[in-house]
Amino acid sequence: INGTPIRTIGDLLPSLPVMEGSLPSHYQLQMAFLFALFTSAFCREAAKECRRRKKEYIKCLESRVAVLEVQNKKLIEELETLKDICSSKTD
Repeated sequence: INGTPIRTIGDLLPSLPVMEGSLPSHYQLQMAFLFALFTSAFCREAAKECRRRKKEYIKCLESRVAVLEVQNKKLIEELETLKDICSSKTD
């Protein structure tokens, strides 16, 4: 319909061989259903784990930024102190 080719179970699930024009067996449909459930559950868990790792990575980066900001502030203060010492010695 609307120019879309008619698809068979064999097209949709290439891992389950079905002869062209034949109806899939009850076992094949059960296996296809279980495969789809497993795949969606696997993808869902993988996505959940990926989001968890991303949050952990971001927290690690944020803490590293905080440490580096403190270190940078101390170095800037030290530089100003050394500039003052240096300028007072040249006067």
